[in-house]
Amino acid sequence: SAKEVTIFTRQLGTLIKAGMPLLRSLEVLAKQEKNKFFKPVIESLGDNIRSGGNLSEGLLQHPRIFDRLYVNMIKAGEAGGVLEVVFERLAQFMEKSLRVRGRIKSVMTYPLIIVLVAIGIVSALMVFVVPKFEAIFASTLKGQPMPALTQAVIGVSNFMKNHFLLTVGIVVSLFLLGQLLARTSAGTKILHGLQLRIPVLGDLFLKTAIARFTRTFGTLLASGVPILEALRITRDTSGNVRVSAAITLVHDRVKEGDTVAG
Repeated sequence: SAKEVTIFTRQLGTLIKAGMPLLRSLEVLAKQEKNKFFKPVIESLGDNIRSGGNLSEGLLQHPRIFDRLYVNMIKAGEAGGVLEVVFERLAQFMEKSLRVRGRIKSVMTYPLIIVLVAIGIVSALMVFVVPKFEAIFASTLKGQPMPALTQAVIGVSNFMKNHFLLTVGIVVSLFLLGQLLARTSAGTKILHGLQLRIPVLGDLFLKTAIARFTRTFGTLLASGVPILEALRITRDTSGNVRVSAAITLVHDRVKEGDTVAG
């Protein structure tokens, strides 16, 4: 998990800063690691160094655990001989990211609960309450047609009551369709665009993406990663394709000789 990688990064940086050789530090962390899946990963990093390689090469063999940001920062630290400084910055960056992610989850929990409760209440009203109103309206209007909106609500209510399993199937199908759509580039672009237009929450999503970009970009530059490479890495880790498109535009302009501010 991200938390385990963060703890590993902090511990490895502390050991290196204390003067312990990198290989010995990895051996110590591998012995005390309790996660049976992460333990062999740490051991493989030590084996790679023992065979004459470097740490960044070993990290590249595990892209699902160590992303491009992690690998490139370590590579810059190795090139500049400041690996302990890079580990410190990387650990701080990852710890801040975990705190921000936790805050976002806590902020989103209450609205999500409210939405789920509202859906449950509306569904109960449509299935149990609205059909009773249909009989009341029929006796009150005495054969006169009901308003179109009322007829539509009653029609939806009757459908949900008489075809409950089909209604659940439709909802699940729409959810799965959204998941499949999110896996395509065009669908992701549409969903991320809609995400930024959600009232109140859209502004939160945008600020979160921008904060992730600036934090990542600043950390990479401070670690010695070239600006163009830093822009390419942050583009892939922004979390929103709209923001990624903006970063790509900045990257292309800088490549042509413009400044970041320009």
